[in-house]
Amino acid sequence: MDYSITDEHVNDAKEGISIVKRVKNRISRLFGDKDYNSKAIYNELEDKALIPVRKNASTL
Repeated sequence: MDYSITDEHVNDAKEGISIVKRVKNRISRLFGDKDYNSKAIYNELEDKALIPVRKNASTL
């Protein structure tokens, strides 16, 4: 488990990818809300990321 405390001006997906990179080898599944929907997180975790897709999301 890892976490980061930020203020409201920090993008969740950008902070999330830094956490993912620190603990990637220990992740079996990542559950996140739409704020964590990013190409970087999907590319880093491949099929381990279970995050709802935003309506305006582009393809990976």
